[in-house]
Amino acid sequence: RGPYAAGIIIDDHVGIQLETALPPSPTSGGYPVPTTEPDPASIAPARFDAMNTLYKQEGLVAHPDKAVRRSHKATFWGGEFDGISGLVRAPILRAIPLAILTVAVARLGYASVALLQVLSGSWISILIFRRRMFCLLDLIFAATKGRAQGDVLRLSCELRAELMLLA
Repeated sequence: RGPYAAGIIIDDHVGIQLETALPPSPTSGGYPVPTTEPDPASIAPARFDAMNTLYKQEGLVAHPDKAVRRSHKATFWGGEFDGISGLVRAPILRAIPLAILTVAVARLGYASVALLQVLSGSWISILIFRRRMFCLLDLIFAATKGRAQGDVLRLSCELRAELMLLA
């Protein structure tokens, strides 16, 4: 409940700290311009250094190439985070290709059960950020229920429409 929050999921250690608000910049659409200057009140650097020391002590490998510090934007734990605008969403670099593939399948009108299962699972990871949209996943589950993964299905008009709505 304080200005610093941290967590670990599998091997991703994330720390988020609320910093003193920066004044809005007229050239940035009214948003504050992030600075790379260290905030003297920041506790995050010391915590990350301590975590890296613990990784070494336990024989774990920290990946410096994956490390992101003092950034107001990051992608972690399956989400894209913007600390200035407050936006949290599915990563756009995952959503766009999935939408393109989904449209292609809907236009083709045929798909294997395995492909439909991959599509539905991928859409779940996108829609988890907008849970109310789970209602769009209906016919895709009905079409695959009780079928072998190798079965090729002719998609109904309704299922094709559902896929287009997802995209």
